[in-house]
Amino acid sequence: MSMSAARSTAISLALASSGLVACSASHPISKAVTTYARGMPPGVKVFHLMTAAPKPIVAREGTDKVYVTTWGSGSCPELPTQVRAEGPHRLVVKTRQHLPKGATVCTADLGPTTSTIQLPSKIDIAAPITVEVNGTVLTLDPS
Repeated sequence: MSMSAARSTAISLALASSGLVACSASHPISKAVTTYARGMPPGVKVFHLMTAAPKPIVAREGTDKVYVTTWGSGSCPELPTQVRAEGPHRLVVKTRQHLPKGATVCTADLGPTTSTIQLPSKIDIAAPITVEVNGTVLTLDPS
């Protein structure tokens, strides 16, 4: 093994053991996101063991907002970049990893981040809503 290959391997191992990984460029957060924070939505608890690819969680927050919980890096969370109504009973949410301004690496931990999303005016809040988050489809009953 050459010296440069050995040095490259040592740097890779050091980064992996420190829990830091490189991140992709940041993507703008949707204007529909009113807040986001680490953790689960109020009143929602996860009792099952985590799988390799945890599913998003969606919950009602009053009548005109929903919580969308995604899983990812604690320092570079998965946040909604697109929120759109597809008719009065369907909401589609796309998320991407968010790299905070000035950051160059993300921690390799896995945890929940909950975003509060203002429902588009097209959504009928008096009826059940189908919410699709990155391909996972969930149905919310009116609150």
